[in-house]
Amino acid sequence: MEVIYTRRTKELGEHKKQDFIKDAPEAFIVIADTRAYYTKDKELNQYFITSDISAAIQNCLIRAEERHIGTCWVNVHPIREQGYFQREFSIPEYYQVGGLIIMGKNFIKPDPPGKKGLLIEKGLHYENWNFNASSSK
Repeated sequence: MEVIYTRRTKELGEHKKQDFIKDAPEAFIVIADTRAYYTKDKELNQYFITSDISAAIQNCLIRAEERHIGTCWVNVHPIREQGYFQREFSIPEYYQVGGLIIMGKNFIKPDPPGKKGLLIEKGLHYENWNFNASSSK
């Protein structure tokens, strides 16, 4: 994975039609070199590219949180939006833009979930879909 650091957030916000992006001071454009994916199956390659970009973005968000930097992950369509980014940011055609990390100040600090947070209560299933933590009571 590679990133392009940019302060051209006004342009990004106009492209994505998102005002909060326009107001952000800076952003990362996260890209993958598609030449690194060797399978003959294009669909499988796209799966790996998306997974790798997602993992890279998530790791960046975790590190930013540790440094008290506000972030927002914004998806980029793997087909429809590539031309815009290639033109505007001089990205070679063999790179795929996978997402944006919009950076700024943390204005809202949500309370952490308690010991019985959403994941444990409603999202964790045991052995099969029909048995979860909230149904075990």
